[in-house]
Amino acid sequence: MKDRKYLTVAKFEFLEMVKKTSFWLATLFLPVLIGVIGFISGYSSKEAMDKLENSDNEFSEIFIVDNANIVDSELLNAPFSLKNSLEESKEDIKTKPKTALIYLPEDFLENQKYDIYFKKTESILTGGTLQSIGNAFIKQQGYNKIGDPKVITLLSMNPSSNLITYDENNQVSKSELEQYIMPIASLMLFFIAVFISSSFMLQSVSKEKENRMIETILAIVDKKSLIIGKMVGLTGIVLVQLLLWIGLGALSYYITTTQMDLQLPIDLTNIDFSTLPLNLYLILTGFLFFSAIMVGTGAIGTGAQDSK
Repeated sequence: MKDRKYLTVAKFEFLEMVKKTSFWLATLFLPVLIGVIGFISGYSSKEAMDKLENSDNEFSEIFIVDNANIVDSELLNAPFSLKNSLEESKEDIKTKPKTALIYLPEDFLENQKYDIYFKKTESILTGGTLQSIGNAFIKQQGYNKIGDPKVITLLSMNPSSNLITYDENNQVSKSELEQYIMPIASLMLFFIAVFISSSFMLQSVSKEKENRMIETILAIVDKKSLIIGKMVGLTGIVLVQLLLWIGLGALSYYITTTQMDLQLPIDLTNIDFSTLPLNLYLILTGFLFFSAIMVGTGAIGTGAQDSK
């Protein structure tokens, strides 16, 4: 029975911490905070992208005053229309809603600067949107003067490439982002486990020394069983937190990719899980090593404040 006393200590430490409301509030606070920040950031980015994609619909007409003589009027399409008078066009956009003016001065080809006039709207992205529209319009005027369609395609394309590498066995190896997911996740898991457990481990012994409970406990349980029991029980607490966070992360990933129609640049099928057992072993042994140091540090101090 003596050999199983550490299990009793571990059970007591585990249940004492799990029953605390503050433990669950602290455990849920971090993922909830990350989730709220991520949702706000993602929603804002999605709204901004939707506005940029629908930017052509924001303006029913965009006037072009071309003093640089680079615009081919025969190839103009809505919402663009060529105007002769700059002043008259300025007055038009002041009275007509959803209109803008692009003015190309005579020295545009030398200075590469042009003016955009528009009436203030509720969207703060309007100015940036008009700049993108104006730049694309000017480039299109250059493409229209090229006779070879292949040259137009080469100049206007935004190509992408695939990286193909060979390993030491001359076999094609994957070089995508997924190959770094496992080591990065393992490293984060280790540091998070050590970070959240440090205060538990330090205070588990020091608080009992401070209130003189350690003398009573040592009269019932030997020192070895006490230390091992505390390490096992508090390790269980850390595992509960990590499993909860991993579960919430998996749920967030599922909702993001299926319900919100947002595609993340990670393909789980390409992740190499063959190193998972080794990673878990190294995380566990490293964590137990730091746990022993924290419990030992708490045992050396005379109280909770002294151990810190």
